[in-house]
Amino acid sequence: MPYQPIENYGLIGNLRTAALVGMDGSIDWLCLPHFDSPSMFAAILDDRKGGRYRVAPRGDGARHKQFYWPNTNILVTRFLHPDGIGEVVDYMPVGGTGGNPADQLVRRVRAVHGAMNFHLECRPAFDYARARHDTTVSETGARFDGPGLSLGLAASVSLRRDGDGVVADFVLDEGRDATFVLRRLEPGRDAGRCPEASEAEDWFRETVSYWQRWLSQCTYQGRWREVPHRSALALKRMSFEPTGAFVAAPTTSLPEVVGGARNWDYRFRPPVQQVWKYGSPLGYDSWRDLRRLVDWVSNNWERGDEGSWEIRGGRRRFVFSRLMCWVALDRGLRLADKRSFPADCGRWCCSRRC
Repeated sequence: MPYQPIENYGLIGNLRTAALVGMDGSIDWLCLPHFDSPSMFAAILDDRKGGRYRVAPRGDGARHKQFYWPNTNILVTRFLHPDGIGEVVDYMPVGGTGGNPADQLVRRVRAVHGAMNFHLECRPAFDYARARHDTTVSETGARFDGPGLSLGLAASVSLRRDGDGVVADFVLDEGRDATFVLRRLEPGRDAGRCPEASEAEDWFRETVSYWQRWLSQCTYQGRWREVPHRSALALKRMSFEPTGAFVAAPTTSLPEVVGGARNWDYRFRPPVQQVWKYGSPLGYDSWRDLRRLVDWVSNNWERGDEGSWEIRGGRRRFVFSRLMCWVALDRGLRLADKRSFPADCGRWCCSRRC
């Protein structure tokens, strides 16, 4: 199927990772368990082998639209089809909302008007589609086992294997729905059960409540409140809860033009100092890796580079790059002093003064 414009995607997340959901009901990007983990679905990069998870009405002729449930990061994709109106509600429970484990993606499919014939296709492609995986289908759903990671797809309808993925065709009468839960599995676990309709409704309401409670802290009372509110929700969704760091984008390697060479990874590594100040303590092995980086900066900070704004005019000595080198040296010195770690502090101080 053809590639969609980036503006045709909505974003859901759980403050640890995020998924891109197209207007055609296809999840074309998801990394688990974190933003910077290898991808599970990456059809946005390679439509043929990147992997996708799509739920949509069968046949052609459907018009579609997307919107967020009011004051939340729950995404609704609505299909206006000659047979009726259907919708897919997508969200990721945040931090085990309602006592549920993290690393889950919930899709609720509903026939709003008329009887709707839906098609589901789930084809994960582990490690940027470089790794093979095993697929097992059971009465409760499907299991996908890749290197170092397993996924379970619990379904309220029967799935059947199709190559290394699974598919399903099902009809929903008006007012009826079906639930699908994609989750990261522990070794030896099956796909897990799919929640009953009442339980799925509880999960949904708990997730709505989480986002609305968070947004209620906003004190802005001016005109067009929905605009800053939506911006705040988008920024929150792009944060990594364990450290508070932000991602500039949830994806990697989106070319400026299809097939182009200028591909950038805007996912994040949190500032080294902030992680160890507010998160996990810095161990000696990690310090040795960090020390090598700071040594490299100390030796190379005067070199030109392409700049963070992707200048096309060749390498230059950008002020921003030098400032960031100064920050790296300064934070390295602070960490070495605070933890009494061995380092070439004299040389680092000399480079910092320059």
